[in-house]
Amino acid sequence: MRSDTDIERDVKAELHFRPDIDERDIAAKVNNAVVSLTGFTRTYLDIRPAVKAGEISQRIEEALRRSAQVDAGHIIVDTRGSAVTLRGRVRSWPEREEAEQTAWSAPGVTRVDNEITVGFG
Repeated sequence: MRSDTDIERDVKAELHFRPDIDERDIAAKVNNAVVSLTGFTRTYLDIRPAVKAGEISQRIEEALRRSAQVDAGHIIVDTRGSAVTLRGRVRSWPEREEAEQTAWSAPGVTRVDNEITVGFG
């Protein structure tokens, strides 16, 4: 999972490399992976996710199927916007953690709620 500090650093770096924005005019704060921008720009600033919400679950499901460490057949991926909820059952805690990391690595994901249970049967 990415920390708020890491996200804030990346946002500020992106603002730095935008030629149409003076990064000194925009303040970026991150709290629980939610980015807040304050300030002003001389041009319209278009902020949107890199991928469509419907594509997020598809990409996560495909990545879970490719993972040798996760039994993807027992995991349900539910997305609402850029927030992801994982449900189902896996055999071990490392498998549960791997599923969560896989979800976080999908482009556009801003939140992951891991409701996967661990156990047999």
